[in-house]
Amino acid sequence: MPAPDPNSGLYVLLLEVVAPTSVRVGALGTLDFPAGTCLYVGSARRNLRQRVERHLAATKKVRWHVDYLTTHPGVRVVGAVLVTGSKATECGLNRKVGRGVAGAVPLPRFGASDCRAKCPAHLWWREEAVSLEEVAAMVGGTTLGPPIGPDRPPW
Repeated sequence: MPAPDPNSGLYVLLLEVVAPTSVRVGALGTLDFPAGTCLYVGSARRNLRQRVERHLAATKKVRWHVDYLTTHPGVRVVGAVLVTGSKATECGLNRKVGRGVAGAVPLPRFGASDCRAKCPAHLWWREEAVSLEEVAAMVGGTTLGPPIGPDRPPW
């Protein structure tokens, strides 16, 4: 049996909505976010770390639903949790995150426009903060972040 590919896997982005804000998310429309924590679940069949580092960057071309959040000035990107070597699917991890954070779906179909498992969304929101370490323990992953670099100051 081949070893799992460390360049592919699943991830959970942890975002903080600093203050109530409105975010236009392409064709999905405008969403009013109250202050709180958002967790976004995604996957990459290759170049996992590069995909997540792209999500962590403040300056980028808006391509995916989550890019509308990660580039919004009212949203702080806290970091990410990488899950490699797991047989879990993106939707399975998404359900686990939703149960684990007891979260609400702020915008139906967000990040799930191509989901065949009928997930309500791949973005969860809750008022209370959650740490990267708590998310990593919940999903069995490793943390990446907080983001630093030329377009993100260290915090």
